[in-house]
Amino acid sequence: SGVSRVVAFEHILLIGAIDRYRRILLSQDGADIHGQNTLLSDTTLDDFMDQLSGSGFLRVHRSYIINVRFLVAMRTENRRQFVTLERCEEVIPVARSHVQTVKQALGN
Repeated sequence: SGVSRVVAFEHILLIGAIDRYRRILLSQDGADIHGQNTLLSDTTLDDFMDQLSGSGFLRVHRSYIINVRFLVAMRTENRRQFVTLERCEEVIPVARSHVQTVKQALGN
């Protein structure tokens, strides 16, 4: 993918790892601007976290980074935790080690 795009932080809902790629899911505004709601990248999640550090993003799982601005709730199902993001159907798991951080972000 020789195309590199500049995406405004506030237009990123989440970044998820699938195989060798990272899928960047855009907010409605981001999708309108870019003409699509998903972008693929080969940047690692660790590199994304370095770039996004301090701008309201949380690593909630080894495969997921979320934008706290869109964080709605955390729920428990079969003793596993998941977060819900605004206008997002995606099921996003939260690793046990990140549960406390998510609770803080939700103000609980």
